[in-house]
Amino acid sequence: MLLGVNKKEVVIVSQRYNWLTENEKIFPNNKLLDRDQLSQLEPALVDGRDAKTPVVAYYNPDGYAVDFGAACQTLVDVTTQTRGDLGQVILGNGVKEIIRADNS
Repeated sequence: MLLGVNKKEVVIVSQRYNWLTENEKIFPNNKLLDRDQLSQLEPALVDGRDAKTPVVAYYNPDGYAVDFGAACQTLVDVTTQTRGDLGQVILGNGVKEIIRADNS
């Protein structure tokens, strides 16, 4: 859960929610909770807080915000569609050496 508490943070969290949920295939269950919804889910986050202070939460009931399996599959799909044979998925191989090149 990502919590925004004050006008500035509410705007930031709301914008982040909108940006991250553009692709519902990757983020299918994410929700933006207002004060009332948050008080039902996590009352301690709202109890005692000034009612005039805006509060919002970016929340996923599954306990995580990203379905990494779906995100990886999307990367594979896009790469193979745009790069053809250059877009290969190779699993089960270890890294033997990393060489830093100029300008990287």
